[in-house]
Amino acid sequence: RYNQGVEPSGPAIKAIADTLSVSTEYLLGIDEDTSLSQKKKVDILDDETILAFDGMEIEESEKEKLRDYARYIISLREKENK
Repeated sequence: RYNQGVEPSGPAIKAIADTLSVSTEYLLGIDEDTSLSQKKKVDILDDETILAFDGMEIEESEKEKLRDYARYIISLREKENK
């Protein structure tokens, strides 16, 4: 409908921005930075977190390898801070 001259509403712009993972400011041409001002944070060690790469969900066996590596990195960080 935008091509027909219908301007999208605020909620529609927000929904489009969320779907495209960009800021509403970027969609409106206010900001050239495509990143969101507030990055989403997820816990890779949370079993409920859906891990994906390039739009495809990662297999469970690979997720566990990633979680093991994350635990290893955390343990190294904890050793450095002691």
